[in-house]
Amino acid sequence: MNLPDKTTILIVGAGPTGLAAVRSLLHHGFHDVDATPATLEALDTIGCGDEHNESLRSYTRHPYILIITQNLTECRLEKRLERLGAVVHRLLRVVPGLRRNASNPQLSDVTFEDGRVIMAT
Repeated sequence: MNLPDKTTILIVGAGPTGLAAVRSLLHHGFHDVDATPATLEALDTIGCGDEHNESLRSYTRHPYILIITQNLTECRLEKRLERLGAVVHRLLRVVPGLRRNASNPQLSDVTFEDGRVIMAT
C-alpha cells in the first residue's frame, strides 16, 4: 500500500464523516488530503469515544435515527472521491499519541501500528 511520507491534511477516520470531510476539503481546493479509518479509536485516545451515546436533540432539529448501512455510505463516498482523484488508505490503525515533529514543531508525526509515520502540516 502506497502511504505518503508527508501530507498537508490527515483525516484519521475513513468512515462516513471522515470521507465527507475529505470531499468537502477537495471541493474547497485542498488537494493534499489523506484519510485513514478508526474514528472511534482516535476519539478514545482523547477521551471522547463514548460521547456518541448522548442525545442528539441539543445538536440538531432532526434528533431521530436514520439507518443507512455504513458500508453503503462509505462505498458511495469512496467512489465519488476516487473520481476526484483521492485515495483512501484502509486497513491502517493509528497508534495513540500524536507527536510534534522533532525537526519542525509546526508539523505533526502520525504513527501507525506497522511503524510507518506520516508527517502532517
